[in-house]
Formats: sequence, structure tokens, C-alpha cells
Amino acid sequence: MPGKNILPIALALALAAPVAASAQSAKSGPATQPGVTASNFSVQGGLLFTSFSIDDEDQGEAGGGAGWDIKGRFSRDRYSIALGLERTTHDVEDVKDDLAHRVFYVEPRMTFPQLLAGSSQKLLPYASARVGRSKYAIEADDVDYEASGWLYGLGGGVLYELNQSTQLDLGLSWSHAGFGDQEADGDEIDDSDFGANIVALRVGVSYRFGMSAQKSARKR
Repeated sequence: MPGKNILPIALALALAAPVAASAQSAKSGPATQPGVTASNFSVQGGLLFTSFSIDDEDQGEAGGGAGWDIKGRFSRDRYSIALGLERTTHDVEDVKDDLAHRVFYVEPRMTFPQLLAGSSQKLLPYASARVGRSKYAIEADDVDYEASGWLYGLGGGVLYELNQSTQLDLGLSWSHAGFGDQEADGDEIDDSDFGANIVALRVGVSYRFGMSAQKSARKR
């Protein structure tokens, strides 16, 4: 019966279609979506100006602080993800030494080029999220205290393009860190866990790899 041949013919056409499309693509030139290249990667360093508000008043009160941030980022179109490390120090009430706070984090980010498309192509707004491991350490009365826990947060900002490979980054973020029980000289203190809200203003510079090579290739 004619109907018996329909399925084999349909399967043959389905298998042949990708081959034909691939052959046509090879004739017409390279694909419009390039693979991963050096230009997908960038590094960034910056300065942080932060607040560190402790939830539990019995744990003391930390003030404003400052520090640094460094990260590596993989970007694809409007989306990117970064691995980063930041460190800040903060004044603590009635304690001589500063509180040191470190975070190792993952940061996905999405840009919104259409928001400022009519005003300037050099400005690129973005929104970001963050999750990571957070740790603080401080010395008081000759005793070393420290604790660690999870951190999560949200942020936003704007990138300003200096040239094809370099951007300025001005951003503001909010994070919450939940610390487990403290350790005092290595001994755990029961019921000493607490949280902290962290607001950070970041001023940074990012460098994107491979852009000069792409520019030279286009000139040839």
C-alpha cells in the first residue's frame, strides 16, 4: 500500500534535512553565531565602599568599610556569569581591631542595552544576582573570633565603554550573610550565630580579552 512508504520517506527526509542545511551553510560562509573565543572572557578589579549592619545587637555594631573586589567573567550576548572574591574591613564599636569580611561568590548578570539605546551606545545598564560563601574574622581582647556561612544578594549598575576592550563599572548591591556559630580561638560558641545586611558601592574596571585581535582581523 502507498501508506506503508510514507514513514520511511518522512524519516529519510528528516535525516537528510540537517545534512543539506549544513552543506548550504558551508557554501554560504561561516555561521552567524561564533563559538567560544577569547572575547567571551574578561577580568575585573574594583574598589568597594560598604556598610555592614549586624542583625543581633548583642553581637555589636559594625560601621562602614572599604575593600577590593576581583572577578573573572564569561559572557555570551546579554548574559554572563562571574566567579569573584572580595574583601572588606569594617570598624566595630568598642573594638580596637577591624572586622575583616571575605566572600567567594558566583554572580550571574544580564544587561539591558535597549534601556539607553536612544541616548548613548556607550552606557549599558545591568542587573545581577549573587550567591557565595562568606566569612568574617576579628580579634577582641586577644581572642580571635571567626564564623562563616552563606551569602545571597541582588545588584544593579551601569557599564561605560572606554574602548572595545575596556569598561568602567559603577554598581550598587545589597547582600545578606548568614553566619553560623562563632569560633573563639578554635572553640565553638553555642547560639552565637547571626546575620548581616551588606550594602556595597562598587567602582571598577573590566578588561575583555581578544578584542584587539578581532579588530586587526577585520582590517585585513
